[in-house]
Amino acid sequence: MIEARKAIEALRAGVPNGAAVVALGTHLGSLSTLFLERLEERESLDGDSPGLVISGDFGSGKSHALGYFRELALARDYAASVVTISKETPLFDPLRLYEATIRATVVPRQNDDIMTLVVAALRAAGSASTFLGAPLGELEPALSPIFSAVLHVASSNKLGAEDVAAIARFFATGRLSKARLSGWLRTTGSRRLFDIQMPKGADLASQLFRLAPRLIRAAGYRAWVILLDEVELLARYSSLQRGRSYAELGRLLAQDGSTGVLTVAAITGDFCDVVFGRRKDDEVLRARMGLRLNPQQAAWMDGAIAHLDRQATRLRPPSHDDLLRTQADIAALYTKAYRFEPALGPIGERLADRSFRQYIKGWITRWDLARLYGATDLHMDVGTVAASLDESPDFEAPPEDSPPEEE
Repeated sequence: MIEARKAIEALRAGVPNGAAVVALGTHLGSLSTLFLERLEERESLDGDSPGLVISGDFGSGKSHALGYFRELALARDYAASVVTISKETPLFDPLRLYEATIRATVVPRQNDDIMTLVVAALRAAGSASTFLGAPLGELEPALSPIFSAVLHVASSNKLGAEDVAAIARFFATGRLSKARLSGWLRTTGSRRLFDIQMPKGADLASQLFRLAPRLIRAAGYRAWVILLDEVELLARYSSLQRGRSYAELGRLLAQDGSTGVLTVAAITGDFCDVVFGRRKDDEVLRARMGLRLNPQQAAWMDGAIAHLDRQATRLRPPSHDDLLRTQADIAALYTKAYRFEPALGPIGERLADRSFRQYIKGWITRWDLARLYGATDLHMDVGTVAASLDESPDFEAPPEDSPPEEE
């Protein structure tokens, strides 16, 4: 009853939670099949399948689709993260994006944060090479030696609980003082074995994004799924930050040569019309970026633009049968939540601009009024709120509570 009520409350608010997603399933059909195929391909150590982009109008079910993908992944022993792009989590800042993605990562049958689980599995293995199957330097030679150093001390039995927790935080945020790591290495008698120079900025974030899938797989999960919602908000950035955002998105979709991670991004249906049709990002942005991006970043930017403009999968509107089936499923959930059996009536007027979310909220509102007041003859007007894609400098301002570097 409690889970059913939570699901109905989430649907009433227009933001379905895990319980609602599981109860309703989805009408995605072949897109769900494609997602599972790509996910299995990403398990392969030499898999290079690209990520996915889905598009749809406001309320068409994009967030529901991402939530459904999350549940599909968790049911198959993958780690999964749903991250909403926002002012606090801008796409152009890879380190803040990484932090938000790690915070959002959940795994089956565990409530702890992912990097705490990773470090516990590493310590149980006894050494980094045993944990990963080979020395990290052999698996990922492009990574900074500092990561091998931290993995080495993390597997030692000479560190206390506070130090172990600090290592888990490091893998989640990349914040760790050189002095503290030096102390750990001296404690384990290995100070001279490693270069502990910390990468900076975007380079640190890209290395963490390469390392994390290795750690998650080694901890026993099949792969890592990153689900990015409201990616269309990159349209609100200036041209400089849009270019950086395209590059970061392109890296995530292309996997940057890494293994064990699949990215799915969701955008609104009007995004391409705004940024490519009106602003001509696909034609003029590369020239504007000039020397601000290196050749690899420029290639990622081009890849992301091509993916968004020509390879996005459009979510189809729910059919009449989809709506009837969904209404019956939600009615059964409503009965379980409130011990009140709602009457199944017409699904509502089929309008071109009426979203899946509006149908669901309309049904629940009718049932609420019938349950609470006995009202049955109702007429409701619904409207659509379109998200602005206009440029805004406010979306590039750093949040006031950005955590400082560890000293």
